Amino acid sequence: MIAESVVNFLQKCPHIKGGVVSLDFLTSKPENYAVETSPASVILKTYTDGSCLKQFSFVFASRQYFGDEINTENHKFYEDLSNWFKKCTDEKNLPHLDGGKTSQSIETLNGSYVYETATNTARYQVQCRLVYFEK
Repeated sequence: MIAESVVNFLQKCPHIKGGVVSLDFLTSKPENYAVETSPASVILKTYTDGSCLKQFSFVFASRQYFGDEINTENHKFYEDLSNWFKKCTDEKNLPHLDGGKTSQSIETLNGSYVYETATNTARYQVQCRLVYFEK
């Protein structure tokens, strides 16, 4: 499953504290992370032999401590994540996919933003995608 491959890949990210990433589940406790599937067109391009260039669109979300002094660090985390995605793409160190699928790139599609706040925590998120080739 592609979503599970992305979760496993993100658990290796050096910027994720504790290395725990869930699928479609973000708790209310700070410093936890989730990959959440999001709707988007899957097929980017179809070739004459029937193979396709596809995308898996997802939101990467986190629950972080929230306040004047820490918000800059939270945004820096997402900037670091975006840079890590680029480095992984450049080095072809990408999620392993089964079933004739080969990862091509992983990227963030926008900057991080606060989606929801609580007393001393906030949910931050960024839209991402994994582009892959399928035979």
